[in-house]
Amino acid sequence: MNAGQLIEGLSCYDWPEGRTLTPQERESIVQYACGFEECQEPAEKLAAMGDKELVQYAYWVMAEYASGQV
Repeated sequence: MNAGQLIEGLSCYDWPEGRTLTPQERESIVQYACGFEECQEPAEKLAAMGDKELVQYAYWVMAEYASGQV
């Protein structure tokens, strides 16, 4: 599963009870989100976010990108 799929899955479906991101998942999500020009935060700030906040922000970045592609 790539970072985009992970972000979408965790954002659009219930966050499983007790689910936390692994360090590798966090790094992957930070890098993925920073790859979009819509990302307005530096990687350091994203890395400091909590798991759910990071996923929500990354999903927002993906949605902003998608809305500009129409």
